[in-house]
Amino acid sequence: MYSRKRPPNSGPFFFAAREKYPWHPWFIKAEKIEPCPDRGAESDERMRNIVVKTERLRVVCAGAEELRALYDEESDGGMKQAYGEMLEAMRKLPGREEWGSYWKICLASGAQVGGLCFKGAPGAEGSVEIGYGIDEAHRGNGYATEAVRGVIKWASEQDGVRCVTAQTDEDNDASRKVLLNSGFLRSGRGDEGPLYKIVFVSPR
Repeated sequence: MYSRKRPPNSGPFFFAAREKYPWHPWFIKAEKIEPCPDRGAESDERMRNIVVKTERLRVVCAGAEELRALYDEESDGGMKQAYGEMLEAMRKLPGREEWGSYWKICLASGAQVGGLCFKGAPGAEGSVEIGYGIDEAHRGNGYATEAVRGVIKWASEQDGVRCVTAQTDEDNDASRKVLLNSGFLRSGRGDEGPLYKIVFVSPR
């Protein structure tokens, strides 16, 4: 489901990558693009300092240089497409690249166990969408729920964010359980499947 260099989501997947990486949102409507230029060392340094800490995990935001390296090294066409989409999203969000980048879910030891991402910066309504995935070898330990809860708390502290949404497959019981255990409530359907939402009582 998730591999070391793979970005994340809880939604359906693109062609052959659907079975292997069903959590990545960019595969739903992927188009051929080239990776965007690096936004510079200053931006990457800022993003490296964005770390969400939980009891067992560290969720770390990847900068453009790191993401470009993943793009260059990736042999899977679908995953290369996804990394390119992320780089393009980062290019369009100067100063807010974290809303388009890839976040590594790591143990306190530094070992990576999964990843997550936002599908863009908060818009006029203050909504952001999240996707996530955990390596198969590390599932069943509550890491997805812990990471999602931590990142939701981080998002709630950011200017302009009023709610977080997520989508999942109809038959993805594990992902649905993560969302419900993280405080999400079912809120109709999105363009990828059942939609879940968590609204902050005191939006910033």
